[in-house]
Amino acid sequence: MLSVRHAEFLLRSEISSRSADISNLLYVVDSQVNLASSAKTVGTFFNSVPAWDGYTSVSPPSSELITKLNEKSIYVFAGHGSGSDCVGGWGRVLRKGVTSMMHLIGCASGRLRDHGRTEPRGAINK
Repeated sequence: MLSVRHAEFLLRSEISSRSADISNLLYVVDSQVNLASSAKTVGTFFNSVPAWDGYTSVSPPSSELITKLNEKSIYVFAGHGSGSDCVGGWGRVLRKGVTSMMHLIGCASGRLRDHGRTEPRGAINK
C-alpha cells in the first residue's frame, strides 16, 4: 500500500519509469547483532553474490547508508523492526530523496499502528 505522498512523488519523478537492477543491491542483515541464526542463513546468502554490497551483523553508519541508498537500485533490510534505526528514521530518507526500491523483512516492517483518528500508519506507508 502506497501513501498518497509517496504515490505523488513517484508520479512526479522518473522513478516510476525505472526498473530495478538486481545487480545493484544493498543489504543490511541483523543490524542489532542479536539474530545469529538469521545472520548465518540470510547473511550468507547475500554475501555469496559478489556484486551486492552490504552489512551483516553490524550497524552501518547512517550517513554512509544514506549515501549508498542513493547509489543502489534495491535496498533489502532483514532484522528487527523496520530498518528505520539504520538510516536515522524514514523521514530522513524522504528528505534526502532516496530513490532505491526497498524490501523490508523485519518483525515490524509490515505492522500498521491505528491511532483512531487517521488511517493506520507504519513503515510500509512511507
